[in-house]
Amino acid sequence: MAFSCGVKFSRALLFFLNLIFLIFGIVLLGFGIFIKTDKDFKTILTTLFKTTDVEGSAIRSLAYIMIIVGVITVIIAGFGFMGALWKNRCFLYMYAVILAILIIAELVGFILAFWYKGKLEEVYNNDLLEVFNKAYTKNETDTQKAIESIEERFKCCGISGPNDYTKLNLTVPSACFICGGPQTCTGCASKIIDFLKDKLPIFGGILGGFLLIEIFGVVSAISLGVAISHSPDRYSS
Repeated sequence: MAFSCGVKFSRALLFFLNLIFLIFGIVLLGFGIFIKTDKDFKTILTTLFKTTDVEGSAIRSLAYIMIIVGVITVIIAGFGFMGALWKNRCFLYMYAVILAILIIAELVGFILAFWYKGKLEEVYNNDLLEVFNKAYTKNETDTQKAIESIEERFKCCGISGPNDYTKLNLTVPSACFICGGPQTCTGCASKIIDFLKDKLPIFGGILGGFLLIEIFGVVSAISLGVAISHSPDRYSS
């Protein structure tokens, strides 16, 4: 009786976890397709992120990544559902292995991101400065407006500071006076990085919660698979 209850609990938990995976995957997939196909929304995002990619390829990449991750998540949820529904050990173990690989990949990604944090900030600063210089030397007005919008939003000036304008023999724009004038303004790259750092606990909490769900998924799938293998007459596929 206790054994049967354990199997039922594992199946119920697996169904619940995969329902979360399925919803998450569908939301990602739908949002990725929406970004890719909706012209108005894509225009807004392209304008917002113009300073990192003038041609908007970053937006397309974001859409493709969301679509791919969404499809993979839905497929993983499918393996979990089929394994739990049919009590199929093959699907259950395949599901556990795929989830375990994802967990390892995520942990490696977190470690690398933390390890190369300083380098990533440097690359980000250099990339923004390159786009900044291109915007003003080639008179790309849309990008210039986006830069000024960011300066107003974050109360900053230039990428590294007001000297970015003086190096190009340009007049410091009015947006730089919002933060008290060019002499007291800091660069927008550091402001944006600080803003993202402030949001890290939120992102970390979300990712940590999702990682915990994945770990529960692996444990539940293996537990159910082992339980099925120990009761072939009643629970084998």
